[in-house]
Amino acid sequence: MQVEGFSNTTSSDHSTVIRACRRLESELWETCIGAYAQGLMEQGEPGKEEVVGFAFCNAKEFTKEERGDCLGLVEDFSQTYFRKNDTN
Repeated sequence: MQVEGFSNTTSSDHSTVIRACRRLESELWETCIGAYAQGLMEQGEPGKEEVVGFAFCNAKEFTKEERGDCLGLVEDFSQTYFRKNDTN
């Protein structure tokens, strides 16, 4: 499934993605935002991947509730994926 708007994003303006995720059914919003944040983190500087994830979650376009959800997703992903790989 392709969500309109994802191909037009820049590294610093995530508003298009946030709006595109909001157009999805409510139960898909978290998956959409989480997958986008995860992709940003995977492209982040090794050892500091969460920096870009947290920056994304602090975008002004998020509501307070959305921001909290996003930050939780980034924290979970950071701990379960990147920190686990640091021990290998």
